Amino acid sequence: MSVKDRMAKMKGILNPPIQTQEGGAQVAEAPSPKQPSVKQGSLTAPGGMLAFRGQLQQHEATVKALEAKLAQFVDGVRTIKLDSALVDESKWANRHSSTFETSAFDKFKDEIAHAGGNVQPILVRPTGERYEVVFGHRRFTACKQLGLPVLAMIMEMSDEDLFTLMDRENRDREDLTPYEQGEMWRKAIDEGLFSSARQLASHVGVSNVHVTQCMSIARLPQFVIQLFGNPTEIQVRWAKTINDQLQADPEALTERASKIRALGKSFTSAKVFEMLTSDDQATKKTPATPIKHEGKVIGKISQGPDGEVSLSIKSGYLSAVSFAKLQKALGELIGK
Repeated sequence: MSVKDRMAKMKGILNPPIQTQEGGAQVAEAPSPKQPSVKQGSLTAPGGMLAFRGQLQQHEATVKALEAKLAQFVDGVRTIKLDSALVDESKWANRHSSTFETSAFDKFKDEIAHAGGNVQPILVRPTGERYEVVFGHRRFTACKQLGLPVLAMIMEMSDEDLFTLMDRENRDREDLTPYEQGEMWRKAIDEGLFSSARQLASHVGVSNVHVTQCMSIARLPQFVIQLFGNPTEIQVRWAKTINDQLQADPEALTERASKIRALGKSFTSAKVFEMLTSDDQATKKTPATPIKHEGKVIGKISQGPDGEVSLSIKSGYLSAVSFAKLQKALGELIGK
């Protein structure tokens, strides 16, 4: 998708001044969106819905203002080639490294190399003497790996503006996974851009439940995430099960994780989840040994993984006298 195609949907009435920077690039100052102001207190269900709709409308107004500003900026932009070594990925970038290890990315990189660089410019913002990617991380990464300069347009913007544009751009990706989305939102909260998942959800215009679900994957302990060859394959329902078990018995889950890691083998994500959350007691059942009398099975005896012994004999095969002798014999065996 071309830059102008990206901006085709961006309509608005903003007309901010554009300044010229060294190198022929135009630099514009983006408006800083105000956080939605919601009065605290109890709300009825209809009142809560109206408040949420109001937050969504404010969020859409903020995004449209930024997009209109950017669309107007693109119409008259002159791009500049930057040394890719001077450009950094955004601190909220959420593409997992596996994205750049696929045959599809290799093909994309070959196209960049054949063209001598990226034809469609990326968007960056200046950070001192360096630059930070706003969107175009695949093009930037391809140019950086090839040692080519990256064609870019430069735009001044705040952290809030950067996050808002990146979040909208990312949610338009068809291949966006809950882990990647949750990782971006986790970073934003950990960096102090938002005080809570609820505030973030209000700002980006999605439900708090969705934010919490995605972040439940990103906030899994690293010793768990590292078990999966590709964490982008971790499902929301898996994260819930794992987190529930971490709350109920953290030592047991940690021990299972250590055993999986000690195997030193590659497993599918589904298999890792199964091994990580399976009940050790259930998977280590020892088959019961049958007890026979005159060729017939009249009972069974077994010992569980925790050492517990179970003995059962069908009725009619053990008299009162024999039962007393069995009790005495077992008593004599205890501790031996």
